[in-house]
Amino acid sequence: MKLLEKIMLATDCSQASNDALRTAVHMAKFFHSELFLVHVISTSRHLSLPLDQLRKQALQHLNELKKDLEQVGIRSTAIIAVGPSSFEQIIQLAEEHDVNVIMLGSREKNETDSFVLGITAERVMRRSVKPVWIVKRGCPPLIKKIVCPVDFSVPAGRALQNAIHLARVVRAELSILNVISKQAKSEAAFRQAQQKKLEDFLKEHDFYNVTYEKEIRQGAAHLNILALIKEKSADLLVMGSVGQTGLAKISLGRVAAKVVREMPCSVITFKSEHAIRLDLEDVIESIEGNFRQGKELMENGFAREAIRKFECILSEDRMFAPAWEGMAEAYGHLGNENKARECLSQGKFIRERLWRRKVEFDIKRQYLPGNKKRT
Repeated sequence: MKLLEKIMLATDCSQASNDALRTAVHMAKFFHSELFLVHVISTSRHLSLPLDQLRKQALQHLNELKKDLEQVGIRSTAIIAVGPSSFEQIIQLAEEHDVNVIMLGSREKNETDSFVLGITAERVMRRSVKPVWIVKRGCPPLIKKIVCPVDFSVPAGRALQNAIHLARVVRAELSILNVISKQAKSEAAFRQAQQKKLEDFLKEHDFYNVTYEKEIRQGAAHLNILALIKEKSADLLVMGSVGQTGLAKISLGRVAAKVVREMPCSVITFKSEHAIRLDLEDVIESIEGNFRQGKELMENGFAREAIRKFECILSEDRMFAPAWEGMAEAYGHLGNENKARECLSQGKFIRERLWRRKVEFDIKRQYLPGNKKRT
């Protein structure tokens, strides 16, 4: 079971791409992911060398990267694409290979830059429905602090869920921010209502084994987000972005666009897909395999999905006590104490019953012909 199964790294052999590669490798080690190394030769630009020669050079570079990745135990696939538009090729390949996330490097900001992503990264982020991870140039791959702004929308919920899973796996601190952008007649009452709304929103998510804090601020959303990133010295911003479909264009939400324009740290944006996702088969697997996956799901905070795995086991063997105990732990984690006690009681009953059977069998065995107890 892989939560981040496929990472696509779009590389142009630049320093920014090298920084993104380090982050991709770091994440692949955590999640046991496969890397797709993509290099696009754009035919809309003047080619410095014949196309065949450029293709050969790019393939040689990617194959060298593949060898380095193999030495650290990471599977990878090298892809050379040719076309008039680099970003369209990247998006198309991401769809074809059903990757979890597209990762690219950003440019280094200078005084004349109003948008530091670079043309390809900016267009991929705007138009891809898949999560896009832009690695800020010069940032180390280690993620210690994550910021996730929420506005109670569906994309924000998706971003928060992924931020939680990332924080859990890499042991990062998570800061959740909600911004009130309008003035209210009764500021205290409005703030109290907003606090209740935030609490209700967070209840829909599982913060098992995650260190997090939450706060509400007032003012311009993008300015408050940038301020919090600076205060926390955040390594990663995770945020939802509403995709609006127009004439062959999907644009970033206005707040996301303003924040990313400053590129205060590495950024992941979410529209309609999760980066960290489960691929649970309904087919009943072996008891050992399901139990192992159920425990792994619990360790990663997927209590409901873990229950499904334990239920698969019990549909095959109702006397498998560890599955009942695993379900008890999962239900307890979800706050369903009655169900947790019921499952724990069933597990205890089965263990006691099996123990009694063992004792009875041992006693009977002593009195089998040839094994009579001496007096």
